[in-house]
Amino acid sequence: GLRMRSSVEELALLYLATIQAIALGTRHIIETMNDKSYKIDTIMACGGGTKNPVWMQEHANATSCTVVLPQEPEAVLLGGAILGAVAGKAYGSVPEGMAAMSKAGVCVAPE
Repeated sequence: GLRMRSSVEELALLYLATIQAIALGTRHIIETMNDKSYKIDTIMACGGGTKNPVWMQEHANATSCTVVLPQEPEAVLLGGAILGAVAGKAYGSVPEGMAAMSKAGVCVAPE
C-alpha cells in the first residue's frame, strides 16, 4: 500500500514500476501471438500514451519491438477520416487509404 508520506523518489519508482508492468503485459501478449505463428516485431502506437517518452521506451525495451509513432498527433481522428474516405470511395480499401493519408513519425528502438 501507499503511505501518505511517500517521498517523491518512492512515487517516481512506483510510477516507473507501473509502466514497466504494463509493458511486460504487452510483451506477454506479443509472445503469445508470436507462438501462434504471428511475426510481431513492430508496434504502431497512437493515443495519449504516445506523448509519454518513458511509456514508449519501456514498451520498446520490454517487447524488443520498434515502436512507431504516427506523424499526425491526432491519429485516432485521422483513422476516422480514413474510414470515411474509404466509405466515400476515395480509396478502394482501408490499407490503401492508410498508405495515402498517414505517415510514420518518430521510431523508438529498444535499448
